[in-house]
Amino acid sequence: MATTQCMVRPDGVAVITLDNPPVNSLASGLVKSFNENLAKVSKDPAVKAVVVTGKVSTANYMMSGSGIKLCFGIYVMHKLHDTTLPSRA
Repeated sequence: MATTQCMVRPDGVAVITLDNPPVNSLASGLVKSFNENLAKVSKDPAVKAVVVTGKVSTANYMMSGSGIKLCFGIYVMHKLHDTTLPSRA
């Protein structure tokens, strides 16, 4: 399951770790989890910085690409945002 883990170190650095085996590809579940964790640490006055990393046991790199469905969804959302017509996605 695509998810992220978040921890705040004692020095005020929040670490958000991407975890979507096998290559940490960008997927809707990963994006949702990342957004939730980022929103949480953004509201925490103890957090001074954020580090985003990939889970080491998943891949030897932070992230590799994204699914076609997610890319198309992002493209559609940007196009809807750019239009002057009323829209809903």
